[in-house]
Amino acid sequence: MRFFRRDPKSGGREAIASFWAWWDEARHRVAASIAAGQAGSLVGELSGHVDAIDRRLAWELSAGRSSQHALIVTPEGDPAVRALALEWRAAAPEPDGTWEYHASRQAGPLGHLAMDGVEIDLSAYRAISSWDENRQRVDVRLWHPTMSSAPAAASIRAAYLFLDNLLGEDGVERWVGTIDLLEAETVGRSPDELRAEVERRSAEASGESWVLAEGDGGLYLVNLAVKPIDHPWKHWHVVVTVDRGLEELSHSTELPELDAAEDRLVEAMTSAESIHLGHVTDRKRRRIHFMCADGDRGRAVGQAWADQERHFGPRVDVEDDPSWSVRSELGL
Repeated sequence: MRFFRRDPKSGGREAIASFWAWWDEARHRVAASIAAGQAGSLVGELSGHVDAIDRRLAWELSAGRSSQHALIVTPEGDPAVRALALEWRAAAPEPDGTWEYHASRQAGPLGHLAMDGVEIDLSAYRAISSWDENRQRVDVRLWHPTMSSAPAAASIRAAYLFLDNLLGEDGVERWVGTIDLLEAETVGRSPDELRAEVERRSAEASGESWVLAEGDGGLYLVNLAVKPIDHPWKHWHVVVTVDRGLEELSHSTELPELDAAEDRLVEAMTSAESIHLGHVTDRKRRRIHFMCADGDRGRAVGQAWADQERHFGPRVDVEDDPSWSVRSELGL
């Protein structure tokens, strides 16, 4: 049973505490309603308490892995509310024989899925996969005998549900890149083989893949393997701008000095629990990007570096960027 919410309205930690106070009484009623086949009667009540935390969160009831039932509250891939989902889970009671709790959909058995009156055997999917070395993700092309002639929207929705069941929601978010649908039958990987391939590739991944590329915005040096899911509390974007661009650097001997200074900045910011995303050097300037958990600390560390490197004309800017919109600027 799955419900989606998109209107951003956050009640935060107080709403999380209220949720679990309500759940202490309601969990018995919810379990009884499931047993009686009347879970729909509590949709409005449960939705209201999840909405109070943040309307971008979705919730789901499913069979548990160790318990009879599972309650899932998920950000559905939205980095802006992933930390809230994790805080919700951290405040949950200990699992028992009836209930367990998760902040994302879990991998499960590949049974049958009913969608728009069509019965889909999830084990019948076949996949062609390839490894994107730069982004450290597996690109997947899927074929299913039932869905090959289905409307595109239904086919892609079924594909995502298949991958969620196969790898778990976090596994898809972290390790799956592009998802395409094949119209022609393929004798590609079975679900078990695809899962094994993703597990093999994920074990090899380093989390770093620095790529130097030229684009419309200038010259990019970016770590394409950075994944927001691995840094749920780093939502402050710190950008340090220096007044040195391609025009000036191409006719001076300052480039090694600037690169060495940037290395010192990266070391200082990393010690302040920030992650270095990369930099973009355009005609007039270089912009060095970080995401950090504490915007004030990030600003202080960046400014301390700027005070030591005044000859580069540095400027430090900080903004709250929970959706990691900086990725569009860097091509992540």
